[in-house]
Amino acid sequence: MAELRSKVKNESRIKEVIFTVRPVEDTVDPLFGKVRDDTGLAQVHVEHRLTWQFLQTITKEVLLNLITHLFEILKEKGEVIIEAIVSGEA
Repeated sequence: MAELRSKVKNESRIKEVIFTVRPVEDTVDPLFGKVRDDTGLAQVHVEHRLTWQFLQTITKEVLLNLITHLFEILKEKGEVIIEAIVSGEA
């Protein structure tokens, strides 16, 4: 969250945010549970994607409030790694 706060400019107008969420290595995925290939035929990689496309551009402050709420929800699900791509106008 601190990294996002520092990288998004205060005057930014955000149009879209794409989140990639994946479980921390060696933990259970909050959606699929323990996913593995017992046959040895595949490597398993679990990743979830969430996209917010805003109907109107939003400010950095609104974005941070939305993300704070999202992080609270995800925290209840277990340990995950979150990456975000923010696009809009600076």
